[in-house]
Amino acid sequence: MSLTSLELDLLVAIDQLTRDSYLPTEQDEVFVELARMGVEPPNAMWLYHAAEQLRDDGYIEAYFAGGMTIVNLKLTREGREAARTARRLQLLSRTRTSLLGVAAWTLRRN
Repeated sequence: MSLTSLELDLLVAIDQLTRDSYLPTEQDEVFVELARMGVEPPNAMWLYHAAEQLRDDGYIEAYFAGGMTIVNLKLTREGREAARTARRLQLLSRTRTSLLGVAAWTLRRN
């Protein structure tokens, strides 16, 4: 399955929250982490459905409570690999963008 950028951001957020302890996280913590990353998911319903799909595709383990609440979110091995690959690609993209900015600034000065 090809993941959307928002789904990858969701996996990265869960990885950031659980990478040291490997303990599950909660929906509210995921929203805070996404915001810290500069990502705004469309709404809680999107998060719920995205988590269901990622669970069905084997990327996360999650339990769904009433009222579209997600509890005990954690990554599977596949989810953690996808999150870390996405994170490395994000860092490479930012580095490339920064280097292009420095090169453009240097060219303007010369």
